[in-house]
This record gives sequence, structure tokens and C-alpha cells, in this order.
Amino acid sequence: MPAPTTNLYGLHDTVAVLNALQAALQAVQWNNAPAFDKVDFFDMSDLLKALQEVFNFANRVCVIIHDREHFESEKKGNELHVRQTRTVGLIIADRNIGNRKFALMGGDPQNKTAGALSLKDAVLNGIIGLLPGQPGILVKPDTGEQMLIQAKVRDELQGRVAFTLQFTLEGGNAIFPIGRQPIV
Repeated sequence: MPAPTTNLYGLHDTVAVLNALQAALQAVQWNNAPAFDKVDFFDMSDLLKALQEVFNFANRVCVIIHDREHFESEKKGNELHVRQTRTVGLIIADRNIGNRKFALMGGDPQNKTAGALSLKDAVLNGIIGLLPGQPGILVKPDTGEQMLIQAKVRDELQGRVAFTLQFTLEGGNAIFPIGRQPIV
């Protein structure tokens, strides 16, 4: 039996939300084909491993990093109203082509390189709004920037560029009955 997407009171299952986000990213298109050859998860403690994955994988990749969750709670009479948001980061990189300009902006002579900026735009156009399969979860972009790679690492990764995006996954409202007893 599949896992439920919401609990009894309306907070969405985090794994189900992240799986829906992964499916939405896998459906993003560039040039009438899937934009990414690989869309995978890493946690914050494996950020270095995620970066190595991005830069060592030969084709287009999108790494999903579940960053944090935030809850807004308000007591109303005999109920506790809770609203949940999640912050998710994406690391987006085009194929390893050995030319930083093409890796960032695309436009190689064979038109096989989208470039990190075009992939970023495809992601924005493909996932902003309601998250398919997760009623009430809204995908909102927060910030984006080119990933800065410095010193020795930059020399080793010549021709590779990545763009990072931060999103808020907003939604998941719950009302929990708290009864009439005094809260101490």
C-alpha cells in the first residue's frame, strides 16, 4: 500500500512531497527532451558529495537538497492551527564540456548544450505553482545564483558551471484539537 500524502490533520508527508518535486524536475524539458539525465537527492551533511556528483557526472544533472522546515503555529480557542513550509535547494549543471561559457550560456555549435542558465529557466517555468500530486503545496522561487567555485577546485573543474536555486514549498495546514484543559 502506498504511503499517504497527508497525515490525519493535513500536514503533508515530507518524503511524498520531495518525491513529487523530483518527478516534476524529471519532467522538465529542454529542446523537446528531458532537461536532466539525473535528478537526485542529497542532504545538507553530504553537500560536498553532492557537489562532486554535480561536477563529475558527464551529463546534465539536478541535485535536490532538503534544507529546512518551518512551522507557524497559532492557538485559536481549543485548536492549534499549524502551517508548514519547506526550503529546498537545487544545484543545476549542464554537461561537462570543457568550455565555461558554453556551460553557463549554452550555444555550442552542435546545439547540444543548454547551459546552466537555460536549464535554470526551464526549471523555473516547469515547477513554479502547485506541485502535481500534492494538493495545496505551492512551489515558490526564492533566490538563485551562479555557484562560485574557487582556487584549486575551479582549476580541476574547468569547463563546468552550476547554478543554485532556493525554493519554498509552501503548504500543509493542520488544525489540531487541544481540548479544554489549561496549558501550563
